[in-house]
Amino acid sequence: MRPAVPFATLAFAVVAVALTTACAAPAESVRLDHKIAPTFEAVRMAVDAGSEGYRGSVQIELTATERAGSFQFHARGLTLGRIQLRSTSRDYAVTADPERDGIVTVKVAPALEPGDYTLALDFSRAFDTHGMGFYKRTAGGKSYTFSQFETSDARRAFPCWDEPEFKIPWQVTLIVPKDHLAISNTPIEKRTEFGAQSIVQFQRTPPMPSYLVALATGPFDTLAVPGLPVPGRVVTCAGQSELGAEAARVAPALLKQLENYFGQAYPYAKLDLIAAPDFAYGAMENPGAVTFDDKSLLVDPGDPSSEPRRELAEIMAHELAHMWFGDLVTLRWWDDLWLNESFASWIGDRVADAAFPGYGIGGASVGQSDAAMQADARATARAMRRPVASAERLDQLADGLTYARGRSVLSMFEQWLGSRVFQAGVASYLEQHAWKTADARDLWQALGQASGQDVGAAMSTFVNQPGVPLVRCELFQNGRVVLSQKRLSSDVDAGSGTGRWSIPVALKFSDGGTVRVMTVLLTEPSQSVLLPTGGATAWVMPDADARGYYRWQVPAPMLQAIARQSRALLTQRERVRFVLNLTALIGTGDVHGDDYLRALAEFSGDPDPEVIGAVVQALEPARQAFAAPDNPEAFARYVRATLGPALDRIGLDPGLGEPNAVTLLRPTLLRWVGDVGGDARVLEHCEALASTYLLSPASVPPSLVEEALALAAIRGDATLFSEYRRRFEAAPTRLERRRYLEAMGSFRSHPLMLRALAYVLKGPLKTQELLTIPRAIAASGALDEELYVWLTANYDAIANRMPAEMTTVMPQLVSGCSLKLLDSAQGFFDDPHHRAAGTESEVAQMVEQMRRCITLHERDARAVDAYLEGPVGSK
Repeated sequence: MRPAVPFATLAFAVVAVALTTACAAPAESVRLDHKIAPTFEAVRMAVDAGSEGYRGSVQIELTATERAGSFQFHARGLTLGRIQLRSTSRDYAVTADPERDGIVTVKVAPALEPGDYTLALDFSRAFDTHGMGFYKRTAGGKSYTFSQFETSDARRAFPCWDEPEFKIPWQVTLIVPKDHLAISNTPIEKRTEFGAQSIVQFQRTPPMPSYLVALATGPFDTLAVPGLPVPGRVVTCAGQSELGAEAARVAPALLKQLENYFGQAYPYAKLDLIAAPDFAYGAMENPGAVTFDDKSLLVDPGDPSSEPRRELAEIMAHELAHMWFGDLVTLRWWDDLWLNESFASWIGDRVADAAFPGYGIGGASVGQSDAAMQADARATARAMRRPVASAERLDQLADGLTYARGRSVLSMFEQWLGSRVFQAGVASYLEQHAWKTADARDLWQALGQASGQDVGAAMSTFVNQPGVPLVRCELFQNGRVVLSQKRLSSDVDAGSGTGRWSIPVALKFSDGGTVRVMTVLLTEPSQSVLLPTGGATAWVMPDADARGYYRWQVPAPMLQAIARQSRALLTQRERVRFVLNLTALIGTGDVHGDDYLRALAEFSGDPDPEVIGAVVQALEPARQAFAAPDNPEAFARYVRATLGPALDRIGLDPGLGEPNAVTLLRPTLLRWVGDVGGDARVLEHCEALASTYLLSPASVPPSLVEEALALAAIRGDATLFSEYRRRFEAAPTRLERRRYLEAMGSFRSHPLMLRALAYVLKGPLKTQELLTIPRAIAASGALDEELYVWLTANYDAIANRMPAEMTTVMPQLVSGCSLKLLDSAQGFFDDPHHRAAGTESEVAQMVEQMRRCITLHERDARAVDAYLEGPVGSK
């Protein structure tokens, strides 16, 4: 019989511990105090991914700063065994109360005096199966373990002080089967073979919070990453290493760009890029061992499309940026999570665009900023920075709004301060707080010292209050401009509300010859500015380079004049923002529907795909409000006249070597011109593509498959529906399943639409697929009332097949311009039985969007009808 693997032998005697069985009293504070705090933690774990659980021990060095008879640490769901505490001179009797809300209270006798101590604990636990803490996954018939600790799940893996302010060195030792690879944040210091197992001791880490500790074990394959300043690998499940070649290609270029910006070398001793199957998040910035969802990190070299490569560059740049901003300098508490993620998104997009300009990542930031402003204009919007009492449910603080809004505000402030000054401030911040924790005020102070501006005061107006300002710009004689601000509201009935910001407004203007830019800090409700044009100001556009986090308005004649000359007056980014800004103005009533469509038509000849993409996005609220069911041809004719020229320019099929932005735009134009525009040529082309794909999938460009299948369904019959269903049930991949499900939701025949909805409940759909068909039907806007009737009739059946948190998105399926439908939907979701926790914001968004559509239709439909019945596209 082989001996058991030995755990570390501690140099002091075992002290018996009495675990009380009484219920523990509620903790006085959610956060741990610092009277007794860790200075170092060693974690030793025996891990076999093929088993159901693991066991381990920790040895934690503590410092007491004042006398204390008890202290607390974090442990959730762990079975605790031996607990020992000693100083250099004696052992202490300790009693540990049962865990309460993830916190264990330890009582000590005699009381601890200020000084240094060592705490040792044994523990065991089953592997988590939900992707949190230390969890297990199976891929290709083999088992692996991974960690995911942000924000408060390290305590699920081992006892620790699980808050970011406790930033300490760690040393990890993993005992694994000899044929398994063990990975942590640092390189291996020592590997010892012990029978059929290996004891792998890693080097001590620099100071890190617990949420950044990384663990992974299993029969991994690896691929070396050449060109890094430190050893690097792509780590994959067995048999997948060849899919890591693209990750190995992009990582060195991104890391070099980041080193150049921060003015510092990569701060860790290695870089592993780990592909985890079914990872709950896109990626996690563990220093030295970054974890990615395998679908994001691994790219099929045989897939010619650029989209997965672009997404990989974008995600990896974000995570590598965290090596400095978040890891080297760590947020002190979770109320600054917004800054952690926003900054990584901002600088990540910048370096990814610099390293791989063909992907158009920088240009996409305008649309992302616009989406954030749309959400932030809602009455339900929340401030970016909010007090955080508990580390639970912090995923709600790191949503898309957090990333995009914070990134946009940082970009605006960089423009105001100047890029070099901003960069110098960031470098100073990193230097001052390296290997420590900091909060947002520390960054504002560093930027203020570099620029001489009160950055904190101005930034707080965007960080600590919700909403988006609307900046109105009026031009008077002698070059005088009056700027005013109010809070923008997306509720057309409410108009603009109150609010006050310190807004760096970048004015672009011309005297008719020379174009200039001047930035003004708008701090008052109304401010007068004298432009240096000698009184002859031809036009003003108050968002130079489209980096402002605000909406803007100029007088209607000037707005139309700028639209007519947009290609001569505005950059590509500014044209995109101009178009998207119109969408906000129609919502506030500052632009009416006919003028809105007239201005959008001016961009039909724009050669830039990003601008045309913005026009498509801006047409969606117009489609909902003005595409009359009783006269669909009028709006369809406008769509063909506005978007048809762009589709003609880029062609129905991809061209050799065409830009990525064109490839991404084509499916959207095919959908709009073919579906909304009713263009027979486009529909026939997509029907032919779908037929070809069903016979020979490799014969159709991957970028066109989804649109071809969906557009072929519009005029499709029962035979095609049955074929799509058969293909779905036989599909070998998630991508193929999704393609056919979405296509099944695209049939416009009423009986086939009902068959598709019935299939949602009767077909072999996985939980995450249940809403694919309803979402496809909702996106068409053609069957709003029929979809609502089905949803309400089958709500319980749908809800019973999905986790409770997934039911919160049900209101997203309800849309339209019917007051009757809105009243019914409000009543339905007011019923507590149909209102799962978290549904409130989704219902509020549904109500807001439907009211907007109803109001736009009632206010502008007559004028829009008159415009559409005229020569469409007339200026």
